[in-house]
Amino acid sequence: IMVLFLLNYFGLLPVSDFSSWLFYRFIANTGTLVIPLAAFLSLYFLNFRFLFENIYLENLDKVKQTSDSQIFRGNSYLERFGETGTLMALELKLLLRNKRSKTSLYFSFAILLFGLFIYTNHPIEKEYYPKPDTQLYQQLKKVNQDILSISSPEKKKITFRALPQVMPDSTYIYVVGNHPGLGKWKPSNTPMIKKKDGSWEWTILAKAGEEISYTFTLGSWESERVNEKGKVMKNPKFIVANDTTIVVPIPNWQVARRPFMEDFWLIYFGLFITGALMLIYGQFLFSWEAGYFDLICTANINLENYIRAKYLLLVSSVIVFFILSLPFGLINSSLLKVNFILFLYNAGVNTFMLIFLGTFTRKKLDLRASIMSTQGKGASQFLFMLPTLLLPVLLVLPFYIYWSSEAGFIFLAGLGSLGLLFHSEILRFIVVQFKRQRYKISAGFKQS
Repeated sequence: IMVLFLLNYFGLLPVSDFSSWLFYRFIANTGTLVIPLAAFLSLYFLNFRFLFENIYLENLDKVKQTSDSQIFRGNSYLERFGETGTLMALELKLLLRNKRSKTSLYFSFAILLFGLFIYTNHPIEKEYYPKPDTQLYQQLKKVNQDILSISSPEKKKITFRALPQVMPDSTYIYVVGNHPGLGKWKPSNTPMIKKKDGSWEWTILAKAGEEISYTFTLGSWESERVNEKGKVMKNPKFIVANDTTIVVPIPNWQVARRPFMEDFWLIYFGLFITGALMLIYGQFLFSWEAGYFDLICTANINLENYIRAKYLLLVSSVIVFFILSLPFGLINSSLLKVNFILFLYNAGVNTFMLIFLGTFTRKKLDLRASIMSTQGKGASQFLFMLPTLLLPVLLVLPFYIYWSSEAGFIFLAGLGSLGLLFHSEILRFIVVQFKRQRYKISAGFKQS
């Protein structure tokens, strides 16, 4: 379904046109409704006949044994990696066999699909320049044309003509000043009209003797015009006397950075898109095994392999979801870079954080509870999620204030890479923590 949606969205396969034509045919010709009805009834009777002739009560037990033995076909492959592989296989069986744990898998894929709708309209430009509403811009062009045709002895026509030497892609020049026709110093109120020769114009009516002060922006005070040295130019002033055309060369502009809230949402969505299963399943990492946690504490299991199996399972889920998120690059190629950075951060930082914070869990999960049950959930899970989602934002914020958010993203990628590089050392530290906490975890499970 996702592939068909993408093919239709980018015009590669007109799925919506075909479906519209098909449904229209059925609606316009009610007699054709017999076709899908007949197809449904035929499939029903074929299925009934097949089941009636091939299912026997004495074979149900064999079918159950076969399905149980093949619930996870990768067991034999994972068990080649020794105890760690066996523990990973058991964890996967737990995930796939229980309806409550499978819910986390379903929600994870739902989040991935939700990202499709988020990213289609989410800006991710390196520089951020506001754009005027298309309908409003057309109205302003008409108003400006009407002003040019006005002839009045009391008011003079003042035309501002900007000659930019540099213009970022898909941007508009705004003339700003103390006159109502210049937006009263609001930096994005008066977009200028672009001419065929590359100049930008805007005309106002002003009384003779009135003092006009003005400047130019790309829609915000962070994108004001600057001189050749990159310094903001002083606002010119003049007294209105006659009809005048003011020609202003503009050497360059300040770079308007993307608002930090845009970076916040990019980080937030990127963490969830690439780490959906890791975050949803990982917040209950030890609680899933509450029913037999005492056995884990007392059995002859190498605890380092036990923790490593959980780590590898979480990292594997991040890798899978990052690969599934690659089609988002068709929407905006910059999403590949952002999601790759957050993939590294999830794999190299958040995986360890979830395992470490999991050693403080004290609530068990009943795997037999209903899908919508709140049993085993509480404020502790919310607190576990806060560091995984807010810490990367707090790490990027100082870079945004003193340098650029891009530097902050590079820092996140560096942290994730270091975590992956030194994963063995970090896992040994977590194993020591788990050994200290395992009996407290067990006691908590018994009391909850």
